[in-house]
Amino acid sequence: MRVIEKSITVRATPAEVWDAWTKKEGIRSFFAPDADIALVVGGKYEIFFNHMMPYGDKGSEGCTVLDFTPNTMLSFTWNAPPSIPVLRTNREFTKVVINLVPDNDKTKVMLSHFVEKTGDDWDRYYNYFSQAWDVVLGRLYTLFMTGPVDWDA
Repeated sequence: MRVIEKSITVRATPAEVWDAWTKKEGIRSFFAPDADIALVVGGKYEIFFNHMMPYGDKGSEGCTVLDFTPNTMLSFTWNAPPSIPVLRTNREFTKVVINLVPDNDKTKVMLSHFVEKTGDDWDRYYNYFSQAWDVVLGRLYTLFMTGPVDWDA
């Protein structure tokens, strides 16, 4: 199994970072223009990157909350981007875990993305998210330094 591991420290409390990852308004502030989240085990964790597309092509449709401990840990399933159509069409999912660790007036955000399968498409998947999570965490950092992303700009 391969694991993509990323971390960043932000100027925010664990509760503020938690809200960013677990509420629609929080997702809109750094991750994507829209979302459908039901914070219960088995609930939706759908992040919509392109709201102009039909359902199924907007983003992380079908992804769900696996587990959580408020202000500490969130685990959810994750799907393949449209650029890897075989994995997306086959509804292949992986697991992402976000851990939040208080650090004085900051919070360390640790992301682990578990990619269990192998093959050419899975190599592409791994490489894609090795870069994509840097973008997401960079936007999270920016959120707490200068403010939310303006998706209309």
